Amino acid sequence: MYSAVIPVGIYLTNNSQTCMYIADHSECGCLIIDSIEQYRKYDVSALKNLKAVIFINELSKDQLKSLVNPYVSIYTWKNFIEIGKKAKVEIEFKARKEMQKPGNCCNIVYTSGTTGTPKAVMLSHDNMTWTVRCIRNMYLDKIDDRQKGVSFLPLSHIAGQIVDIMRKYIISTKEIYNIYK
Repeated sequence: MYSAVIPVGIYLTNNSQTCMYIADHSECGCLIIDSIEQYRKYDVSALKNLKAVIFINELSKDQLKSLVNPYVSIYTWKNFIEIGKKAKVEIEFKARKEMQKPGNCCNIVYTSGTTGTPKAVMLSHDNMTWTVRCIRNMYLDKIDDRQKGVSFLPLSHIAGQIVDIMRKYIISTKEIYNIYK
């Protein structure tokens, strides 16, 4: 949320044509995927904005070596996190956080495309914070730190994002509640 990047989820069941359409249409700069099978759905040379591919699951050195190409940098999640730990980002982080305003795009969710090409739906920062604040107000007194939640929705679904990504804000902090008071 504070990184000033716009996340876009893609269903694991999407075919290559749909994956390429969404990645191109959203001007994807960083593709985070779980497997070589998902990676093969993309022609990375055709995605002009793509700078990096990050594999969440570990790959062997041979697997990584087989994926190297001149178009994009490829990382494992572990490598990517290590790069982030070494980076000096405090000033950039503060600037990006201060750039965010109500009405600015926070997230894009694509429709399933069952009636044609998937459609992009923009969710603004104030939309997301309002939704999280409402959930927080409804459930904060009913949820404590001892309880655990299990999400079955993918991150390409807005409810999955709210539960999985924004959950820590719903339960453990008032910061998000105060952003757009």
